[in-house]
Amino acid sequence: KGVVHHQVLESDRNGRTPDDNESFDLERGTCVDLIFDLTATHKIQAIAEHKSFRTLVNLKWDKFGQKYYLFPLMMFVLFLVLFTTALVLASKEENPSNYRGSLNGFRLFCEIVVIVYLIGDIVLEVSEFFTTYNRNVRAYLSEWTNMTDICAYLLTLLIIPFRIANNDIQWVFASLAYIFHSMRIFDHTIMYSFIGIYTMILFRILSRDILQFMTVFMFFVVSYGGGLYFALRGESCGLDQST
Repeated sequence: KGVVHHQVLESDRNGRTPDDNESFDLERGTCVDLIFDLTATHKIQAIAEHKSFRTLVNLKWDKFGQKYYLFPLMMFVLFLVLFTTALVLASKEENPSNYRGSLNGFRLFCEIVVIVYLIGDIVLEVSEFFTTYNRNVRAYLSEWTNMTDICAYLLTLLIIPFRIANNDIQWVFASLAYIFHSMRIFDHTIMYSFIGIYTMILFRILSRDILQFMTVFMFFVVSYGGGLYFALRGESCGLDQST
């Protein structure tokens, strides 16, 4: 087995490692951060696919990466369970704004936890917009996961005023919010190898392949429909003349 030295990748642009707390460049980060930025912004995949870089990433993933992403995943699963429970219990009530009884009290608890989770999630999302995307709205909205998050937040918050007014339109927002929140599970599982590859395949099919297929398919549908219409038109004219 060969020995791979990762010191260069784990140092900043001046060759200083994170162990050098005083002189390490925290703003620019390590060469690993630079490679990730090049991969994300300029779509340069060759560097990220280098064996030494992949070995370092896999080492960090096995050492602490999985644990780092596991906690947000478990919290989101808990949120989704409580959100589902609150909607199911509310759907059985004629007036969902009525919280009398032990079962409705439990529903109120679920809704409070859901709102608290959403507030914390929105704060993290705003922080990500200012730090990771440097207030670049175009770059932020170009990520489909961010668009899903925004739609889920807005639709969930729109439930509250219509719930208070006891307006049935709340269920339209509730159904859409539930769909978008369910889609957010892919954002938390895309980095896991046992499901992430299938998530990327599904996203590629929905975003690119299905549009290309529908374009070609619509051409054949219009052509076949037009030909069938003209054939039937000619047949009807022949029947009229014979009579």
